Amino acid sequence: MSLDRATSSPARGRLAALDIFRGLVMLVLVPDIGGGFGFYQMAGREPGVEPWQRLAGWFTHADWAGGTAWDIVMPSFVFMIGAALHLSLAARRERGESDRAMLGHLLQRVTALFVLGMSLLLPVRSLPDLIWPAVILSTALPWRELAPRLGAAQAADSWARAGSIWFWLVLAASILRLARDLDGLGDYNFSHLLMQVALAYPLAFAIHRLRLSWQIIAVAGLLAGYWLAFRLYPLPPPGLDLAALGVRPGETFDGTFAHWGKNTNLAAAFDAWLFAVLPRAVPFAFEPHGYQTLNFIPTAASMLAGAWTARALAATPATGRGRLWLAGAAAVAAGWWLGQWWCPLVKSIWTPSWVVFSSGIVLLLFTACLHLADDARRRRWCWPLVALGSNAITIYVLAVYYRWPLVAPWSWLLGADLFFGHWQPLIEAGSRLLSLLLVAATLHRMKIFLRF
Repeated sequence: MSLDRATSSPARGRLAALDIFRGLVMLVLVPDIGGGFGFYQMAGREPGVEPWQRLAGWFTHADWAGGTAWDIVMPSFVFMIGAALHLSLAARRERGESDRAMLGHLLQRVTALFVLGMSLLLPVRSLPDLIWPAVILSTALPWRELAPRLGAAQAADSWARAGSIWFWLVLAASILRLARDLDGLGDYNFSHLLMQVALAYPLAFAIHRLRLSWQIIAVAGLLAGYWLAFRLYPLPPPGLDLAALGVRPGETFDGTFAHWGKNTNLAAAFDAWLFAVLPRAVPFAFEPHGYQTLNFIPTAASMLAGAWTARALAATPATGRGRLWLAGAAAVAAGWWLGQWWCPLVKSIWTPSWVVFSSGIVLLLFTACLHLADDARRRRWCWPLVALGSNAITIYVLAVYYRWPLVAPWSWLLGADLFFGHWQPLIEAGSRLLSLLLVAATLHRMKIFLRF
Protein backbone atom coordinates (compact mmCIF):
# COMPACT_ATOMS: atom_id res chain seq x y z
CA MET A 1 0.00 0.00 0.00
CA SER A 2 1.18 3.53 -0.64
CA LEU A 3 1.62 6.15 2.03
CA ASP A 4 -1.26 8.61 2.01
CA ARG A 5 0.48 11.91 2.73
CA ALA A 6 -2.80 13.78 3.09
CA THR A 7 -3.85 12.20 6.35
CA SER A 8 -2.47 11.92 9.86
CA SER A 9 -4.84 9.29 11.24
CA PRO A 10 -3.75 6.02 12.87
CA ALA A 11 -4.57 4.34 9.56
CA ARG A 12 -1.83 6.40 7.95
CA GLY A 13 0.70 5.01 10.40
CA ARG A 14 -0.44 1.48 9.72
CA LEU A 15 -0.17 1.91 5.96
CA ALA A 16 3.23 3.57 6.41
CA ALA A 17 4.36 0.62 8.55
CA LEU A 18 3.67 -1.74 5.65
CA ASP A 19 5.79 0.35 3.32
CA ILE A 20 8.52 0.85 5.93
CA PHE A 21 8.79 -2.87 6.51
CA ARG A 22 8.69 -3.67 2.78
CA GLY A 23 11.34 -1.02 2.28
CA LEU A 24 13.51 -2.54 5.01
CA VAL A 25 13.26 -5.92 3.30
CA MET A 26 14.17 -4.38 -0.06
CA LEU A 27 17.07 -2.50 1.55
CA VAL A 28 18.58 -5.85 2.53
CA LEU A 29 17.64 -7.72 -0.65
CA VAL A 30 18.39 -5.51 -3.63
CA PRO A 31 22.05 -4.41 -3.24
CA ASP A 32 23.13 -7.96 -4.12
CA ILE A 33 20.52 -10.62 -4.87
CA GLY A 34 23.18 -13.26 -4.24
CA GLY A 35 23.49 -12.34 -0.58
CA GLY A 36 23.03 -9.11 1.27
CA PHE A 37 25.57 -6.41 0.54
CA GLY A 38 28.25 -8.52 -1.14
CA PHE A 39 29.61 -9.74 2.19
CA TYR A 40 29.86 -13.31 0.89
CA GLN A 41 32.20 -12.10 -1.86
CA MET A 42 34.38 -10.27 0.67
CA ALA A 43 34.46 -13.45 2.77
CA GLY A 44 35.78 -15.31 -0.28
CA ARG A 45 38.45 -12.68 -0.82
CA GLU A 46 39.51 -12.59 2.83
CA PRO A 47 38.84 -16.10 4.20
CA GLY A 48 40.83 -15.43 7.36
CA VAL A 49 38.92 -12.29 8.41
CA GLU A 50 36.28 -13.25 10.99
CA PRO A 51 33.93 -10.24 10.55
CA TRP A 52 33.49 -11.00 6.84
CA GLN A 53 32.79 -14.66 7.58
CA ARG A 54 30.24 -13.75 10.22
CA LEU A 55 28.48 -11.18 8.01
CA ALA A 56 28.49 -13.61 5.09
CA GLY A 57 26.90 -16.25 7.32
CA TRP A 58 24.09 -13.91 8.29
CA PHE A 59 23.46 -12.57 4.80
CA THR A 60 23.44 -15.83 2.85
CA HIS A 61 21.08 -18.78 3.19
CA ALA A 62 21.62 -21.47 5.82
CA ASP A 63 23.17 -24.59 4.33
CA TRP A 64 19.96 -26.55 4.97
CA ALA A 65 18.45 -26.65 8.45
CA GLY A 66 18.13 -23.55 10.62
CA GLY A 67 18.00 -19.98 9.41
CA THR A 68 19.84 -16.70 9.02
CA ALA A 69 18.82 -13.08 8.59
CA TRP A 70 18.89 -13.65 4.82
CA ASP A 71 16.41 -16.52 5.20
CA ILE A 72 13.85 -14.11 6.68
CA VAL A 73 13.76 -11.93 3.56
CA MET A 74 11.32 -14.06 1.53
CA PRO A 75 8.98 -14.80 4.49
CA SER A 76 8.85 -11.05 5.12
CA PHE A 77 8.03 -10.37 1.47
CA VAL A 78 5.30 -13.01 1.48
CA PHE A 79 3.91 -11.75 4.81
CA MET A 80 3.53 -8.24 3.37
CA ILE A 81 1.80 -9.59 0.28
CA GLY A 82 -0.69 -11.30 2.58
CA ALA A 83 -1.29 -8.08 4.50
CA ALA A 84 -1.83 -6.23 1.21
CA LEU A 85 -4.20 -9.02 0.10
CA HIS A 86 -6.45 -8.42 3.10
CA LEU A 87 -6.41 -4.63 2.71
CA SER A 88 -7.05 -4.83 -1.03
CA LEU A 89 -9.99 -7.21 -0.70
CA ALA A 90 -11.47 -5.15 2.13
CA ALA A 91 -11.24 -1.99 0.00
CA ARG A 92 -12.80 -3.74 -2.99
CA ARG A 93 -15.69 -5.00 -0.87
CA GLU A 94 -16.29 -1.47 0.42
CA ARG A 95 -16.47 -0.25 -3.17
CA GLY A 96 -19.08 -2.90 -3.86
CA GLU A 97 -17.04 -4.96 -6.31
CA SER A 98 -18.55 -8.32 -7.20
CA ASP A 99 -16.92 -11.66 -6.51
CA ARG A 100 -16.50 -12.08 -10.25
CA ALA A 101 -14.57 -8.79 -10.55
CA MET A 102 -12.29 -9.72 -7.63
CA LEU A 103 -11.64 -13.15 -9.13
CA GLY A 104 -10.82 -11.55 -12.47
CA HIS A 105 -8.31 -9.23 -10.82
CA LEU A 106 -6.79 -12.20 -9.00
CA LEU A 107 -6.30 -14.13 -12.25
CA GLN A 108 -4.80 -11.06 -13.92
CA ARG A 109 -2.36 -10.49 -11.06
CA VAL A 110 -1.33 -14.14 -10.81
CA THR A 111 -0.77 -14.51 -14.55
CA ALA A 112 1.26 -11.31 -14.75
CA LEU A 113 3.49 -12.28 -11.82
CA PHE A 114 4.11 -15.76 -13.20
CA VAL A 115 4.91 -14.53 -16.70
CA LEU A 116 7.14 -11.78 -15.30
CA GLY A 117 8.98 -14.30 -13.13
CA MET A 118 9.55 -16.63 -16.09
CA SER A 119 10.65 -13.73 -18.30
CA LEU A 120 13.36 -12.81 -15.80
CA LEU A 121 14.94 -16.24 -16.43
CA LEU A 122 15.52 -15.58 -20.13
CA PRO A 123 19.05 -14.59 -21.16
CA VAL A 124 19.68 -11.12 -22.57
CA ARG A 125 20.68 -11.56 -26.23
CA SER A 126 19.21 -8.43 -27.81
CA LEU A 127 17.79 -5.02 -26.98
CA PRO A 128 14.17 -6.36 -26.89
CA ASP A 129 15.34 -8.97 -24.37
CA LEU A 130 16.80 -6.20 -22.21
CA ILE A 131 13.74 -3.97 -22.20
CA TRP A 132 11.03 -6.65 -22.04
CA PRO A 133 10.74 -6.88 -18.21
CA ALA A 134 10.31 -3.09 -18.19
CA VAL A 135 7.56 -3.47 -20.82
CA ILE A 136 5.78 -5.97 -18.56
CA LEU A 137 6.13 -3.57 -15.62
CA SER A 138 4.53 -0.82 -17.71
CA THR A 139 1.27 -2.79 -17.71
CA ALA A 140 1.03 -2.11 -13.95
CA LEU A 141 1.00 1.68 -14.38
CA PRO A 142 -2.03 3.39 -12.74
CA TRP A 143 -3.52 4.59 -16.03
CA ARG A 144 -6.71 6.05 -14.53
CA GLU A 145 -4.74 8.09 -11.97
CA LEU A 146 -2.21 9.26 -14.56
CA ALA A 147 -4.83 10.65 -16.95
CA PRO A 148 -5.62 13.83 -14.94
CA ARG A 149 -1.93 14.63 -14.54
CA LEU A 150 -1.47 14.42 -18.29
CA GLY A 151 -4.38 16.77 -18.97
CA ALA A 152 -6.87 14.04 -19.83
CA ALA A 153 -9.09 13.99 -16.74
CA GLN A 154 -12.25 13.65 -18.85
CA ALA A 155 -10.81 10.59 -20.56
CA ALA A 156 -9.74 8.69 -17.42
CA ASP A 157 -12.08 5.79 -18.21
CA SER A 158 -10.71 5.58 -21.75
CA TRP A 159 -7.17 5.56 -20.40
CA ALA A 160 -8.10 2.75 -18.02
CA ARG A 161 -9.56 0.72 -20.90
CA ALA A 162 -6.46 1.40 -22.99
CA GLY A 163 -4.32 0.27 -20.07
CA SER A 164 -6.32 -2.96 -19.85
CA ILE A 165 -5.88 -3.61 -23.57
CA TRP A 166 -2.15 -2.90 -23.25
CA PHE A 167 -1.92 -5.38 -20.38
CA TRP A 168 -3.46 -8.23 -22.37
CA LEU A 169 -1.43 -7.43 -25.49
CA VAL A 170 1.83 -7.45 -23.53
CA LEU A 171 0.81 -10.61 -21.66
CA ALA A 172 -0.01 -12.43 -24.91
CA ALA A 173 3.27 -11.27 -26.47
CA SER A 174 5.18 -12.37 -23.36
CA ILE A 175 3.67 -15.86 -23.46
CA LEU A 176 4.50 -16.18 -27.16
CA ARG A 177 8.03 -14.95 -26.46
CA LEU A 178 8.47 -17.54 -23.70
CA ALA A 179 7.16 -20.30 -25.96
CA ARG A 180 9.50 -19.21 -28.78
CA ASP A 181 12.55 -18.95 -26.50
CA LEU A 182 11.85 -22.02 -24.40
CA ASP A 183 15.30 -23.37 -25.21
CA GLY A 184 16.77 -20.20 -23.73
CA LEU A 185 15.18 -20.97 -20.38
CA GLY A 186 17.38 -24.03 -20.03
CA ASP A 187 17.24 -25.44 -16.53
CA TYR A 188 14.23 -23.42 -15.31
CA ASN A 189 12.08 -24.14 -12.27
CA PHE A 190 9.09 -22.64 -10.45
CA SER A 191 10.72 -22.03 -7.08
CA HIS A 192 11.71 -18.38 -7.64
CA LEU A 193 10.02 -15.63 -5.64
CA LEU A 194 7.57 -14.25 -8.20
CA MET A 195 6.45 -17.69 -9.41
CA GLN A 196 5.98 -18.90 -5.85
CA VAL A 197 3.89 -15.83 -5.03
CA ALA A 198 1.82 -16.38 -8.19
CA LEU A 199 1.16 -20.02 -7.26
CA ALA A 200 0.45 -19.35 -3.58
CA TYR A 201 -1.82 -16.33 -4.13
CA PRO A 202 -4.92 -18.22 -5.41
CA LEU A 203 -4.73 -20.68 -2.51
CA ALA A 204 -4.39 -17.86 0.03
CA PHE A 205 -7.22 -15.98 -1.69
CA ALA A 206 -9.54 -18.99 -1.52
CA ILE A 207 -8.86 -19.59 2.18
CA HIS A 208 -9.12 -15.88 2.99
CA ARG A 209 -12.71 -15.85 1.73
CA LEU A 210 -13.73 -18.16 4.59
CA ARG A 211 -14.75 -17.03 8.06
CA LEU A 212 -11.73 -16.42 10.29
CA SER A 213 -12.30 -19.54 12.38
CA TRP A 214 -12.47 -21.66 9.23
CA GLN A 215 -9.37 -19.93 7.86
CA ILE A 216 -7.41 -21.00 10.93
CA ILE A 217 -8.74 -24.56 10.67
CA ALA A 218 -7.91 -24.64 6.94
CA VAL A 219 -4.33 -23.43 7.49
CA ALA A 220 -3.78 -25.89 10.35
CA GLY A 221 -5.14 -28.70 8.18
CA LEU A 222 -3.02 -27.57 5.24
CA LEU A 223 0.19 -27.63 7.26
CA ALA A 224 -0.69 -30.91 8.98
CA GLY A 225 -1.54 -32.53 5.64
CA TYR A 226 1.67 -31.24 4.09
CA TRP A 227 3.65 -32.63 7.01
CA LEU A 228 1.90 -36.00 6.71
CA ALA A 229 2.55 -36.23 2.97
CA PHE A 230 6.29 -35.75 3.56
CA ARG A 231 6.23 -38.15 6.50
CA LEU A 232 4.60 -40.93 4.46
CA TYR A 233 6.86 -40.52 1.45
CA PRO A 234 9.47 -43.35 1.35
CA LEU A 235 12.97 -42.69 2.62
CA PRO A 236 15.82 -42.79 0.08
CA PRO A 237 17.09 -46.34 -0.43
CA PRO A 238 20.38 -47.38 1.19
CA GLY A 239 23.39 -46.76 -1.00
CA LEU A 240 21.77 -43.93 -2.97
CA ASP A 241 24.43 -41.64 -4.46
CA LEU A 242 23.42 -38.43 -2.69
CA ALA A 243 26.25 -36.44 -4.27
CA ALA A 244 24.68 -37.10 -7.68
CA LEU A 245 21.58 -35.28 -6.37
CA GLY A 246 23.57 -32.25 -5.26
CA VAL A 247 23.46 -33.23 -1.58
CA ARG A 248 26.40 -32.17 0.56
CA PRO A 249 27.26 -33.29 4.10
CA GLY A 250 24.84 -31.78 6.60
CA GLU A 251 21.94 -31.56 4.15
CA THR A 252 20.28 -34.79 5.23
CA PHE A 253 18.87 -35.99 8.55
CA ASP A 254 18.72 -39.19 10.55
CA GLY A 255 15.60 -40.90 11.84
CA THR A 256 12.17 -39.47 11.15
CA PHE A 257 13.59 -36.15 9.97
CA ALA A 258 15.23 -37.98 7.04
CA HIS A 259 11.92 -37.47 5.19
CA TRP A 260 12.93 -33.80 4.83
CA GLY A 261 16.43 -34.34 3.41
CA LYS A 262 17.64 -32.29 0.46
CA ASN A 263 16.44 -33.49 -2.96
CA THR A 264 15.25 -36.83 -1.56
CA ASN A 265 11.87 -35.66 -0.28
CA LEU A 266 8.32 -35.66 -1.62
CA ALA A 267 8.55 -32.17 -3.18
CA ALA A 268 11.79 -33.09 -4.97
CA ALA A 269 10.10 -36.19 -6.40
CA PHE A 270 7.19 -34.05 -7.59
CA ASP A 271 9.56 -31.72 -9.44
CA ALA A 272 11.37 -34.68 -11.01
CA TRP A 273 7.99 -35.82 -12.38
CA LEU A 274 6.77 -32.33 -13.36
CA PHE A 275 9.87 -31.31 -15.29
CA ALA A 276 10.00 -34.64 -17.07
CA VAL A 277 6.53 -33.81 -18.46
CA LEU A 278 7.16 -30.14 -19.32
CA PRO A 279 9.37 -29.22 -22.30
CA ARG A 280 12.90 -28.29 -21.27
CA ALA A 281 16.15 -27.59 -23.07
CA VAL A 282 18.07 -29.17 -20.18
CA PRO A 283 16.86 -32.44 -18.58
CA PHE A 284 15.95 -31.91 -14.93
CA ALA A 285 18.30 -33.53 -12.42
CA PHE A 286 17.85 -31.54 -9.20
CA GLU A 287 17.54 -27.99 -7.90
CA PRO A 288 20.96 -26.94 -6.54
CA HIS A 289 19.56 -25.29 -3.40
CA GLY A 290 16.77 -27.80 -2.86
CA TYR A 291 13.98 -25.28 -3.57
CA GLN A 292 10.81 -26.95 -4.86
CA THR A 293 7.62 -26.03 -6.71
CA LEU A 294 5.38 -27.38 -3.93
CA ASN A 295 6.79 -24.78 -1.55
CA PHE A 296 3.87 -22.60 -2.65
CA ILE A 297 1.51 -24.65 -0.46
CA PRO A 298 3.05 -23.72 2.91
CA THR A 299 3.96 -20.29 1.46
CA ALA A 300 0.22 -19.62 1.23
CA ALA A 301 0.05 -20.18 5.01
CA SER A 302 2.80 -17.57 5.51
CA MET A 303 0.82 -15.22 3.30
CA LEU A 304 -2.29 -15.70 5.41
CA ALA A 305 -0.30 -14.88 8.56
CA GLY A 306 0.18 -11.43 7.04
CA ALA A 307 -3.52 -11.20 6.16
CA TRP A 308 -4.49 -12.06 9.74
CA THR A 309 -2.11 -9.42 11.07
CA ALA A 310 -3.69 -6.78 8.82
CA ARG A 311 -7.12 -7.90 10.00
CA ALA A 312 -6.06 -7.64 13.64
CA LEU A 313 -4.66 -4.14 13.09
CA ALA A 314 -8.01 -2.94 11.80
CA ALA A 315 -9.55 -3.80 15.18
CA THR A 316 -6.58 -3.18 17.49
CA PRO A 317 -5.76 0.26 18.90
CA ALA A 318 -2.16 1.37 19.11
CA THR A 319 -2.20 0.63 22.83
CA GLY A 320 -2.91 -3.03 22.08
CA ARG A 321 0.36 -3.64 20.29
CA GLY A 322 1.53 -5.78 23.18
CA ARG A 323 -0.64 -8.58 21.81
CA LEU A 324 1.29 -8.53 18.57
CA TRP A 325 4.60 -8.76 20.45
CA LEU A 326 3.24 -11.71 22.43
CA ALA A 327 1.86 -13.43 19.32
CA GLY A 328 5.19 -13.05 17.53
CA ALA A 329 7.18 -14.39 20.47
CA ALA A 330 4.76 -17.29 20.90
CA ALA A 331 5.04 -18.20 17.21
CA VAL A 332 8.84 -18.14 17.37
CA ALA A 333 8.81 -20.44 20.41
CA ALA A 334 6.20 -22.76 18.89
CA GLY A 335 8.05 -22.92 15.58
CA TRP A 336 11.33 -23.73 17.32
CA TRP A 337 9.63 -26.48 19.35
CA LEU A 338 8.02 -27.94 16.23
CA GLY A 339 11.41 -27.81 14.56
CA GLN A 340 12.86 -30.01 17.30
CA TRP A 341 10.10 -32.59 17.50
CA TRP A 342 7.78 -32.43 14.47
CA CYS A 343 9.81 -31.59 11.37
CA PRO A 344 13.07 -29.70 10.86
CA LEU A 345 13.34 -25.96 10.29
CA VAL A 346 14.21 -25.84 6.59
CA LYS A 347 13.53 -22.68 4.64
CA SER A 348 14.47 -24.24 1.28
CA ILE A 349 11.41 -26.54 1.37
CA TRP A 350 9.33 -24.24 3.61
CA THR A 351 8.57 -26.88 6.23
CA PRO A 352 5.51 -26.32 8.47
CA SER A 353 7.77 -25.60 11.44
CA TRP A 354 9.53 -22.96 9.31
CA VAL A 355 6.16 -21.37 8.50
CA VAL A 356 5.39 -20.88 12.19
CA PHE A 357 8.91 -19.88 13.22
CA SER A 358 9.53 -17.40 10.40
CA SER A 359 6.04 -15.89 10.71
CA GLY A 360 6.78 -15.16 14.36
CA ILE A 361 10.05 -13.40 13.55
CA VAL A 362 8.40 -11.40 10.76
CA LEU A 363 5.55 -10.39 13.06
CA LEU A 364 8.03 -9.08 15.63
CA LEU A 365 9.86 -7.08 12.96
CA PHE A 366 6.62 -5.69 11.58
CA THR A 367 5.42 -4.68 15.04
CA ALA A 368 8.68 -2.75 15.48
CA CYS A 369 7.90 -0.95 12.20
CA LEU A 370 4.45 -0.10 13.53
CA HIS A 371 6.06 1.70 16.46
CA LEU A 372 8.30 3.60 14.04
CA ALA A 373 5.30 4.63 11.96
CA ASP A 374 3.26 5.78 14.98
CA ASP A 375 5.39 8.88 15.40
CA ALA A 376 5.24 11.45 12.58
CA ARG A 377 8.85 12.59 13.12
CA ARG A 378 10.25 9.06 13.00
CA ARG A 379 8.06 8.33 10.00
CA ARG A 380 9.65 11.22 8.09
CA TRP A 381 13.12 9.79 8.75
CA CYS A 382 11.88 6.50 7.27
CA TRP A 383 10.87 8.12 3.99
CA PRO A 384 13.57 6.30 1.91
CA LEU A 385 12.21 2.96 3.18
CA VAL A 386 8.66 4.05 2.35
CA ALA A 387 9.78 4.94 -1.19
CA LEU A 388 11.44 1.53 -1.64
CA GLY A 389 8.48 -0.32 -0.15
CA SER A 390 5.78 1.41 -2.16
CA ASN A 391 7.17 0.01 -5.45
CA ALA A 392 8.67 -3.21 -4.11
CA ILE A 393 8.07 -5.47 -7.12
CA THR A 394 9.41 -2.85 -9.52
CA ILE A 395 12.56 -2.39 -7.44
CA TYR A 396 12.98 -6.17 -7.17
CA VAL A 397 12.74 -6.62 -10.96
CA LEU A 398 15.25 -3.82 -11.56
CA ALA A 399 17.65 -5.38 -9.05
CA VAL A 400 17.39 -8.85 -10.62
CA TYR A 401 17.41 -8.02 -14.31
CA TYR A 402 19.22 -4.68 -14.57
CA ARG A 403 22.16 -5.18 -12.23
CA TRP A 404 24.83 -3.74 -14.53
CA PRO A 405 22.79 -0.90 -16.07
CA LEU A 406 22.11 0.29 -12.52
CA VAL A 407 25.79 0.66 -11.66
CA ALA A 408 27.12 1.72 -15.09
CA PRO A 409 26.28 5.45 -14.61
CA TRP A 410 28.47 5.58 -11.50
CA SER A 411 31.34 4.16 -13.51
CA TRP A 412 30.85 6.88 -16.13
CA LEU A 413 30.75 9.59 -13.48
CA LEU A 414 33.53 8.42 -11.17
CA GLY A 415 35.85 6.54 -13.48
CA ALA A 416 36.04 3.20 -15.24
CA ASP A 417 38.15 1.64 -12.50
CA LEU A 418 35.49 2.23 -9.81
CA PHE A 419 34.35 -1.40 -9.84
CA PHE A 420 37.78 -2.96 -9.88
CA GLY A 421 39.92 -3.66 -6.91
CA HIS A 422 39.66 -5.28 -3.52
CA TRP A 423 36.50 -3.47 -2.35
CA GLN A 424 34.57 -3.98 -5.58
CA PRO A 425 31.73 -6.11 -4.06
CA LEU A 426 30.87 -3.48 -1.47
CA ILE A 427 31.20 -0.55 -3.87
CA GLU A 428 29.05 -2.28 -6.47
CA ALA A 429 26.36 -3.19 -3.94
CA GLY A 430 26.31 0.34 -2.55
CA SER A 431 26.12 1.88 -6.03
CA ARG A 432 23.26 -0.39 -7.01
CA LEU A 433 21.36 0.45 -3.83
CA LEU A 434 21.84 4.18 -4.40
CA SER A 435 20.56 3.89 -7.98
CA LEU A 436 17.50 1.98 -6.82
CA LEU A 437 16.83 4.50 -4.07
CA LEU A 438 16.89 7.29 -6.66
CA VAL A 439 14.45 5.39 -8.87
CA ALA A 440 12.15 4.62 -5.91
CA ALA A 441 12.26 8.22 -4.67
CA THR A 442 11.43 9.56 -8.13
CA LEU A 443 8.46 7.23 -8.54
CA HIS A 444 7.22 8.05 -5.05
CA ARG A 445 7.53 11.80 -5.54
CA MET A 446 5.58 11.46 -8.78
CA LYS A 447 3.01 9.30 -6.96
CA ILE A 448 3.45 6.47 -9.45
CA PHE A 449 2.92 3.07 -7.86
CA LEU A 450 3.16 0.05 -10.14
CA ARG A 451 0.89 -2.78 -8.99
CA PHE A 452 -0.55 -5.70 -10.89
